[in-house]
Amino acid sequence: MQAKKLTSKKQSLKDDAAEVARALAKYAPERMLWGGDWPYVTEKVKPDECSLLNTIEQWFEDDKAKRLALVDNPCEVYGFQKTV
Repeated sequence: MQAKKLTSKKQSLKDDAAEVARALAKYAPERMLWGGDWPYVTEKVKPDECSLLNTIEQWFEDDKAKRLALVDNPCEVYGFQKTV
């Protein structure tokens, strides 16, 4: 069996990464975390935070998957107290 490449020649690296992120989020939403690299101390050109936030809508299918990635899973991993 041949492994599928993570990058394609048809799409940009960003598009390829989004495709992988969507597949992982669909396969195991209970294992996903979403985060940025804020405050971006090593980047000479800072990313557009609105574009980064838009990835949430693009990568996670529904509100349950978003809540898992943004709230429930980080609480479990880092030991934060869950809120209602």
